[in-house]
Amino acid sequence: MDKSKGSYLIPCDHALISKDGKPSMIGVFTNISLGVSNSPVTQKFFIVGVVHLRNPDGLKDKLLSFLLVKPDGQETVRIESTLTDDSTEQSINVFLHYERLVLEELGGYRLKVMLGTEPNIEELYNRQIFEVKERNEP
Repeated sequence: MDKSKGSYLIPCDHALISKDGKPSMIGVFTNISLGVSNSPVTQKFFIVGVVHLRNPDGLKDKLLSFLLVKPDGQETVRIESTLTDDSTEQSINVFLHYERLVLEELGGYRLKVMLGTEPNIEELYNRQIFEVKERNEP
C-alpha cells in the first residue's frame, strides 16, 4: 500500500467551521492539568486538522478510524467512517468533538488514525496530542 502524505491534528477547547469551510480553533493546548492528584477529570474538547490519504487501489469503501489511546496503551475512544470518494488520493478535513471524555490517568494520550480493515490496515498518524499532568508540575 502506498504511504499517505503527512497529516496534522490539533487539540483545542473549542472549534468553529466558517461558512466558507475554514476551521477556527480556540484554546489550543498540549497539557491538561488536574486540580487534585490522580483524580479523574471530565474534558470537553475538539480535534481539528487534515488527514492526507493515498491508495493506488482507490479509497472508496475504505474504513477510516480515529482512536484515542490512554497512557497505558488501551484504546479509550474510537470514531469510524467509511469513505465514499472513489479517488486514489484526497485530503480530509477532520473535525472531532469529544463531549464528556473522562481522563483518569496521568501521562500522554495519543491519537492514532488508521485506514482499512484487518489484515490490510495502514497507520496514517500516531502521535501524542496532549498530556495529563498534576497541576503542580511545571
